[in-house]
Amino acid sequence: NNSFDILVRYLSPDNMPRYSSAVLIKAGDSILLPEPSLQNIYSIKNISSGRYQFILEIYEADGSTTRYVYKINIQKFLWQQWWFWLLLCGLLLATIIYFINLKRKRQLAEQKAKTKEAEFHSFKSEQEKKLANLQLVSLSSQFRPHFILNALNTIGAQMDDKPEAESVLSRLGESVNIIFNHARQQKILHNFKNEWSLVTNLVHIHQLMYLKKLETHFPADEIIDRLKNIQVPMGILQIPVENALLHGLSNREEGPWKLTIAIAEIENYINVTITDNGVGRKKSATLSNYTRHGTGTKNQDEIINIINTANAHKINIAYWDEIYTAGNESFGTSITIKIPNTLQDGNG
Repeated sequence: NNSFDILVRYLSPDNMPRYSSAVLIKAGDSILLPEPSLQNIYSIKNISSGRYQFILEIYEADGSTTRYVYKINIQKFLWQQWWFWLLLCGLLLATIIYFINLKRKRQLAEQKAKTKEAEFHSFKSEQEKKLANLQLVSLSSQFRPHFILNALNTIGAQMDDKPEAESVLSRLGESVNIIFNHARQQKILHNFKNEWSLVTNLVHIHQLMYLKKLETHFPADEIIDRLKNIQVPMGILQIPVENALLHGLSNREEGPWKLTIAIAEIENYINVTITDNGVGRKKSATLSNYTRHGTGTKNQDEIINIINTANAHKINIAYWDEIYTAGNESFGTSITIKIPNTLQDGNG
């Protein structure tokens, strides 16, 4: 409610006080003036908001009266306005909705993170099961599966710090599927397209995880497409490329790091030359990370012997060491793999 005082000062011609009568009424109400008096202060107590009229009637010395009407508009308090409560309810509702959405987004983010982690562990578990089976099948499926397991473990331990992990996992998944499908067929040979996928996936993973500045030079896609159906032993290109990366290039302390793969078609053969400017086989054999007579290379040699026994045209592998010289140092390795384009495995 509202309370206030009204002070009336009337300046008469003779400067003498006049009798007056005053009343405050709501607009539209009937006028009922009190008895005249010399009162000049009118106290208004506890009136509600609304439109009012303050009516003042002055009694002059000659017996006449003069009436004055003053309009007074008393506004409602802010909390008395309907729109105030509507706005307050709207703000309260918006706040509730905001916090509900915030909680929901947080829950969704947590659920997404849990789902992503579960998918990763499921993927890793699935690939590990496949790799465990690979170690029980033919020699051709035993070409260093530990590399993929190590890569999976590395990514799993550093997933938050490796935004490229998804790309690595995708490449690993493709390679594991190629190996697993090949193992189920229990054959030594597979098509060149799959072998090339193993090579490019390996190089891609190595670039992301270890040698980010690795420079590669590969044959044109047209050449790969033309050779895609030729049968080759699994790992015949992948293993030398892996050796070049792990033992040659990774041990090179300063760039550039270069890996070149060239393919030439000569009569009934395809010649694949793999060249790197790493430290070379001789120096890498003296380093702590070198593994002598690795399982992959040993199995590959046995596979080639089996295939050569069953085919008139033989697979041939030749190495050239220390193909580059800088100052007093010689380094680099080149390997040429000569593969017949009409191979059959020992079971064919």
